[in-house]
Amino acid sequence: MADEVLVELPVQNGNGVEGRHVALDTWVRVKTFDDTPVIEGSVYTLDPVSGFLVVKGVDSTHLVHIAAVQSVEIVAKDDESWESSHSSLNGRSSVPTSSVSEDKLRKLEVQNRELAEKALASIGKDVTPLGQSIFDVLSKTMPCHWEGQHIRVMDVLIRPPYDSRSCASSDQVMLDRIKKILDALHRKLAKQYYVVIDLHRVVPSCVLVLLSRC
Repeated sequence: MADEVLVELPVQNGNGVEGRHVALDTWVRVKTFDDTPVIEGSVYTLDPVSGFLVVKGVDSTHLVHIAAVQSVEIVAKDDESWESSHSSLNGRSSVPTSSVSEDKLRKLEVQNRELAEKALASIGKDVTPLGQSIFDVLSKTMPCHWEGQHIRVMDVLIRPPYDSRSCASSDQVMLDRIKKILDALHRKLAKQYYVVIDLHRVVPSCVLVLLSRC
């Protein structure tokens, strides 16, 4: 018999929260620090490198960073929510459960794992919010991946601080295209990102970046 796989999560305990090891496939409710709805589903995995928790819900798979998790509530099997969720899963098809082949189940598991790995790969490690924002925009229209803290867009390598001056490529046509895109992105982001210095002054964050380099 295979050993049970456990992950450590901030589990709700009475009025408080404590770190506790939870088995994979445990049905949980995950509450985050922001205003997003409570996530409910089974614990699929917790990536130890990126810190992302993957929860398989009834309708979709959720990806949330462990730092954003406020508390995790373990749902007992006799809970109405657990029974309702599993009834929904089992009642979606008129085909008996026994008729679902092992091959289909394996393909579904591989598909879910690939989706989770793709989502994890899109998150840069030790990169700035600006770098992540630029990656997210570029990846919507072009194939991108992280090489450490650098963004690789086809034959173009974009280094921090991810502007047109930090690009390199042997393909001049593609390089010029990426530079124009980056210049447009920086102009757009400069208008959107503002931070409050004190109660009376508001300064664009791009100015703060320049000041931080001095």
